Amino acid sequence: MTDEIRNKHMEEKHGLHHTLQDKLEFYWKEFSNALKMYQENNQDRKLAFEELKDKDDVSAQEIDAQMRKLTRISEQIAQLKSKMASNAKECEERNRQLKEASVSFLV
Repeated sequence: MTDEIRNKHMEEKHGLHHTLQDKLEFYWKEFSNALKMYQENNQDRKLAFEELKDKDDVSAQEIDAQMRKLTRISEQIAQLKSKMASNAKECEERNRQLKEASVSFLV
């Protein structure tokens, strides 16, 4: 009787172990398939991301170069305005002197 019970339990245990093993293999295959699909689907996105990142780096460099160019042009404009103002003052002073000289010459 005890041998029968023991054998029955061993058979049940073996059956459960086999069932568990089958389920484990099934879920492992499901997981592997899901992982493969995820990697395939995201490979395109990863490549697109890398492409956009490279384009962003190029754009950032172009923006930096343009900003330096704008700064240089702004500085040149400021220098030219200063030079124009200086020339205007100088010409006004020369004109004033010429007027004074012409008035004193006429008198």
